[in-house]
Amino acid sequence: MQRIHPISVHAALRLMVVTIVALLVGGIGSWPLPAGAYTSLPPAPPATGAAPALQLNRTLAPGKLTTAFAQAGAEFNVPPTVLAAIGYVESHWENRAGQPNDYQQYGIMGLRTPPGGDSLARAATLLGQAPATLQTDPTSNIRGAAALLHQLALADDKALPGTLAAWYPIVARYSAIPDPRVARSYAYSVFTILRDGVSGTTRSGETIRVPAAGALDLPDSADPLLATPASDDYGPAHW
Repeated sequence: MQRIHPISVHAALRLMVVTIVALLVGGIGSWPLPAGAYTSLPPAPPATGAAPALQLNRTLAPGKLTTAFAQAGAEFNVPPTVLAAIGYVESHWENRAGQPNDYQQYGIMGLRTPPGGDSLARAATLLGQAPATLQTDPTSNIRGAAALLHQLALADDKALPGTLAAWYPIVARYSAIPDPRVARSYAYSVFTILRDGVSGTTRSGETIRVPAAGALDLPDSADPLLATPASDDYGPAHW
């Protein structure tokens, strides 16, 4: 019988061990891992090298001003669309960083200071806030206007209007314009916005929409100033 040399046996054993280790290392990536050991990886980019298409949510949540109109309307029982339409006529929904316009009006809602009126101080009193807060904070400015409209609505009839059109004379009084015809023209401008609807985007990027209300039974069928005689030296001027 042929004798096997000890060195040959050891060499064979070493070869067997190396082979087994190599098989284990090569196959470990395919072994199941315990639960929780898997990690989600981002998908590989498209083979063409183009960036993957973004899946955008096209449903926009109401912005800050839209929310402010809705909340102030609910708080003071004023139609939010009336507030939004007044804000559009007064400022195109811009706060002007707390600075007044040329007529010393402040904020989204054009709250007035002397000599053009005192609606800013009155609104601040109704809210129990400093006038400076209503000058600079859009939400407080809108709340102040809603509080004023609520007070004006209750001043005569002691009851809030039951229809949108019934807010027309109240909006005219809100303007604080002493000439009744010009005040009604202001209200007509606001209700033209309500009748036709409007949509716009503020400088901050918020899109605001006032839906069209359609035909409204208003006290004026046209702008009251259109029937006013013009000035001799400047046609558009109102006597």
